[in-house]
Amino acid sequence: MAKFYLFFIIIFSQSLFSNDAFNYANELYEKGDYVEANKEYLNILDSDVKSSSLFMNIASSYAMIDEVGLALLFYERALKLKPFDKNIKRSIFYLKPSKYSDNSQMLILNLISSFLVVISLTITFVCFILFLLIKENKKILKNLTILSSVFTIICLSFSLYSKIEYNKDYIITLSDEARIYKGNSENASVISSPLEGSKLYLIDEYDDWYYIEIDLNKKGWVNKNYAKKI
Repeated sequence: MAKFYLFFIIIFSQSLFSNDAFNYANELYEKGDYVEANKEYLNILDSDVKSSSLFMNIASSYAMIDEVGLALLFYERALKLKPFDKNIKRSIFYLKPSKYSDNSQMLILNLISSFLVVISLTITFVCFILFLLIKENKKILKNLTILSSVFTIICLSFSLYSKIEYNKDYIITLSDEARIYKGNSENASVISSPLEGSKLYLIDEYDDWYYIEIDLNKKGWVNKNYAKKI
């Protein structure tokens, strides 16, 4: 099922490009020569061509040769360019490991923010109607205005927080051999062994190391040889 879906993604994206090299890579993919197709896609990437379709096809070719970490890396890069694309999200869903850090928190925040927007607009509308009906009663109007203002501030705060969360940097681990250390050295103690393709929040980077957050208030270092920034 997953391979059929990836094949559909390749066919769909082919119509979006007229580039001969891209079409040639797609032909290799359709023939089942995923390794060569992957090389051709990466050659296009080396020529500074960047698009969600190219990233998706690179990801699909990596998925076909069981490079899950690299596949998820490029699907995530595609998603950054097209954050509402359902095809990309489905592809990530098919490949993500069990401990994958998905965007469920972002979804909840967006739902809360949308709900507060509706409530805020409703209260504002009610205030306007009441103003027309009982504009002499300044005390009621004052209380309703305060209530509307409070909801508006809460709504804006959630929207700002959601935007900050969305713009955070993440890494994808590229191998089951990745280790998260307490310090930026392989001589430091190991605190976690993430699965290939794990998505982790990037706090900072130093030389050959990423400083990441594993869980809430649990942080560590992973070598850049085993992870890439989205």
